[in-house]
Amino acid sequence: MSEKNKLDFKLEIALLDKAQNELFEAIASKPDPNDIEAMRLYLDNVYMIMNKCVTLIKDTKNALQNKQAEPPLTETYNSPA
Repeated sequence: MSEKNKLDFKLEIALLDKAQNELFEAIASKPDPNDIEAMRLYLDNVYMIMNKCVTLIKDTKNALQNKQAEPPLTETYNSPA
């Protein structure tokens, strides 16, 4: 991806990075399955993380749709003769 494209999608990349980090953290913090209380807390946290990630992804989708809705630049430069 070129530098210009990275700048154009800076917000979207940041939102998706945040969602990815949240999911990785949830996966990495899985407790021992034999500890019922820890598993219960883990599942409660996973539901909250999933809700947060869905919101982040929805915000990303909306940001991309708003960028797509912007009219394209159609101006031309006419230098004087």
